[in-house]
Amino acid sequence: MNFYYQNKSNNPLGGFLSIVFLVLLLVGLFYLFSAFTKFLYWASPFLLIAALIIRYKVVVNYVKMLGNLVQKMPALGIGAILLTFLLYPFVSLHLFMKALRKPIPEQERPQQGPFFFDPRPQDQEETFTEFEDLTEPPPKEKPDDKDEDGYDQFFEL
Repeated sequence: MNFYYQNKSNNPLGGFLSIVFLVLLLVGLFYLFSAFTKFLYWASPFLLIAALIIRYKVVVNYVKMLGNLVQKMPALGIGAILLTFLLYPFVSLHLFMKALRKPIPEQERPQQGPFFFDPRPQDQEETFTEFEDLTEPPPKEKPDDKDEDGYDQFFEL
């Protein structure tokens, strides 16, 4: 039994209409994002001042993080500072949202740098775990009474 599927549509537009809807959706998303960005440019000074009022340490720690990044990795630090100035509205929104968040206690805070590839702190030593050597199996103990049917040999290693 053979089935032959053919698309015999009488629609003269075919897939053209779906492409038009996709383009309209992308244009709408672009205008929505640009309106959000314009609003952030207007609101960013207020967000930064609010972050300073709520928890000033968030802004201070961000500036310290940029300074440490310039000392440890100069090219990445300078790039981060340039991106901070270029994306100022988004940075101020991030700092405001971080100021609103409940602070994590010091003992639960992970000890890592600003990025995943940041080198580990110098005071931290590497610890190794000792594992049992399993290259040779332990010697088997021979039972005194042997089964004549050999059924127990299937369960031995």
